[in-house]
Order: sequence, then C-alpha cells, then structure tokens
Amino acid sequence: MEWLISSNLLECTKLKSLFLVHNNLLSFDTACLPKSLTILNLSSNKIKTLVGDFSSTNIEKLYLQHNDLRNSFSNRWEQRVFFGPSIKFVDVICNHLSKYDVAGILDDLSNKPQFDILNVEQSLCVDLPDPYKEQARKVRKLNH
Repeated sequence: MEWLISSNLLECTKLKSLFLVHNNLLSFDTACLPKSLTILNLSSNKIKTLVGDFSSTNIEKLYLQHNDLRNSFSNRWEQRVFFGPSIKFVDVICNHLSKYDVAGILDDLSNKPQFDILNVEQSLCVDLPDPYKEQARKVRKLNH
C-alpha cells in the first residue's frame, strides 16, 4: 500500500480510470484517489479493509469483486455516507459478504440518483433484514 500512496495519484488530476487488479493489496486507502477518477477496479486483491470511503469522489463504476470485505458494510447504516453521488455501478461478487453487508450497501446506494446496478450473489439477496426491504425495492437493478 505504501507504493500506492507514494505514487502521488492525487497529482494525476486528469486520471479517469485506475485498474489495480491482482496486486495483493490487503487494504486500500481512498484518500489517495484523485477527484477526477470515474472508474476504479480493485478486483482480485486480498483487501480486507477499506480505509475511508468514496463519498467525496466522482467514481461511477467501482469493481471490488474477489476480495475479502466480510463485515465491511454491515454497520454502514450507523456511519456516514460511503458512496459518492455519481455512483452508478458496484460489483462486490465473491467477497464473503453477509446479507447484513448487502443491506448496508443498499442502504447507501438506494439514495443515489444515478445508481443503477449492484452486482452481488443471489443468495445474499434473500431474506434481507426488515429495515432494508423497503430500500432494496428502491434499487433499480440488482444483478445476481
């Protein structure tokens, strides 16, 4: 992660897409991302911890599949916003998530005007906890 911080991505003010696939990252700090970024792919790493959030970014497409983000989103309802207003697509397939993680993600995404697709395992969409059923109905598409 230190090499990523020292790469001075914040100075890349015209960077639109960043693909950090298969880098064996254990954590990721969102503070190193430039505001110009619209696509972020962190797939197939070993991320267990997301430091910070994406609320002040312009990210439209976020790929987080094939990491280990178990319990990273289950308590989002009690914290500040996680995704920014530009978010359209989120992929969290194969992250060992619980239905409570999915509920936490939906809680935030259902309030985003441009949100369109959440890609998550079908088994996690069944029997969402009661407080989240209404928010899940607001989601335009739920891929599985």
